Amino acid sequence: MISSGTTSARSFEQIVRGILAAHLGPIHADTAVMSASRHLGVQPSQLTERDRDALATALARPLRLYLDETKVRIVQREITNARVVDHGFASAGEEAPMRPVEARIRVEDDVIRARAEARDLAARVGFDPVDAIKIATVVSELARNIVMYAGTGTITVRPLVAARGLEIESVDSGPGIADLDAILGGRYRSRKGLGLGIAGSKRLLDSMDVTTGPTGTRIVGRKRVP
Repeated sequence: MISSGTTSARSFEQIVRGILAAHLGPIHADTAVMSASRHLGVQPSQLTERDRDALATALARPLRLYLDETKVRIVQREITNARVVDHGFASAGEEAPMRPVEARIRVEDDVIRARAEARDLAARVGFDPVDAIKIATVVSELARNIVMYAGTGTITVRPLVAARGLEIESVDSGPGIADLDAILGGRYRSRKGLGLGIAGSKRLLDSMDVTTGPTGTRIVGRKRVP
């Protein structure tokens, strides 16, 4: 049964649109949400967390217009794992009460899990649903780069102590990043999309520092709650 809309339902709709926009872009995301909602017989604003499984199933058809089957399943799993988290935050000058996200990255399932946990932590710190999706997108991009280029590594997302916000750290022992300046400047894109991932992540954050060499890469990005 599809549940009736509430304030949390509107937040859930934003989360769903954010997940889809990260994979499809905002225009195709809107088309997919409208198509799936019509299939379920509700307006997008009426969707709630209890509709996650039904929505993931209903999204299969519109998603297949834009994505291959593997990516369709990835998006469906992200929708199934999506949830609305009440906002909370650490006060300036106090030790952050939230536990950091610490994820070992080896396979795509690790990427999905890290993205979902980062989104939840961002919401608890105080980011609105749109910015929480931006944090999740950065984690997803950096984690996928680890899988594609380094094979294994770690993603850590921790609350800032002196201000409301998050620090995202990606560490791997891969071969390093060639043409770093061109990548960060958006002037280079590899066949696997490395340039788009790092440059795009940089644009979503307040700051990003990259240290890379033949023994590995460390990326640290920060974003404060507006």
